[in-house]
Amino acid sequence: MNLSYLWIGAAVVSVVLFVRMGIRGSAKTIKLRAEKLGKAAKAKAMILSYREHRGGRTIRGRFTEAIVRLRVQPEQGENYETEAHWCVYRMAVPFLRPGQEVDVKIDADDPSVVYPDLHSVEYYWKKST
Repeated sequence: MNLSYLWIGAAVVSVVLFVRMGIRGSAKTIKLRAEKLGKAAKAKAMILSYREHRGGRTIRGRFTEAIVRLRVQPEQGENYETEAHWCVYRMAVPFLRPGQEVDVKIDADDPSVVYPDLHSVEYYWKKST
C-alpha cells in the first residue's frame, strides 16, 4: 500500500516538473521570436507563386501552411527571390495571389527568412525552430 503512494507521488512530481519546463521553454521561445521580429527590416515583396501545403489549428483558429515564392524588394540592396512558409488564416487567402505586392520583414541574420507583415498571416515557425 505504501509503495503505491510512493509511485503516485513520483508521478505527480514528474507531471508538475514537465509542465513547468514546458511553460518556461515556451516563454523563452516566444521571447526569442519577438526579438527576431523586432530586429527584422521592413520591405515589400511580390508574390510569384502560392501553394497550399497542409493545415493546422492554433488558438486563432484553422490555418493553411502556404509555401510562398517571393521576389523581395529590400529598402537597400538588390531584389532577390526566396521561398517562405507562412500560416495563412482564411480571411487572408484572397490577398495572397501571384502578382500581388505584400508587406514583409526580412530577418536580420538570414535574409532568406522573410516574415509576413500582414493581418491574419504568420510565419510558420515549425520550419525553423
